Amino acid sequence: MHTQLRLAVLALIASASPLMAESALSFVDLRVQGGLAVNEGEAASLTLMAGDIGNKNKHVITLDADMGVVIGLRGQMSDVTAERDDGLGELELKLGGGALLGGLGFYLGKHSHAELLFGYSRGVGTQTGSTPWEDRDSSYVQYQGELGWYYTWDHGLQVGITAGYSVIKVEWDDNGNDVEAEAQGVDAAIALGYRF
Repeated sequence: MHTQLRLAVLALIASASPLMAESALSFVDLRVQGGLAVNEGEAASLTLMAGDIGNKNKHVITLDADMGVVIGLRGQMSDVTAERDDGLGELELKLGGGALLGGLGFYLGKHSHAELLFGYSRGVGTQTGSTPWEDRDSSYVQYQGELGWYYTWDHGLQVGITAGYSVIKVEWDDNGNDVEAEAQGVDAAIALGYRF
């Protein structure tokens, strides 16, 4: 009888172990974002993010157990005002380029997660054209930090909100003379995405 009780307990533990096993949020998301760049300009981007966020206990959220690595690529366009280093005013620029993103993702529940990202961007710009590729008279490098929160439904549709800070260093060609300029400030966006 004692052996039968042990076998029953072992069978119960074995059947419950898939429920208690480590769950993980592994994802690939495609997001369209629109919002504010460096305090005042308009910005739009298309981001492809991938992550693997561990969750060791489905019923308890702890910081160390529920975070993991997220990486991504972003194509972006923005309107910025950069202050010239020579003190001769400001440059109104349209910038476009690509960014490499990486950081930490945080599991917040079945449908919700957050991301703390750092990014490095490079691209081209124009002061006179309607798009950065029409008249490439400038190039830029951007360093950015971003915190985002995302909610994803079971069918894959996703909404999110982001806030961050960017430093953009621009080199502008003023008829053969290179002029350096800088823009920095707060970024904010609303995201609409899909999880594959």
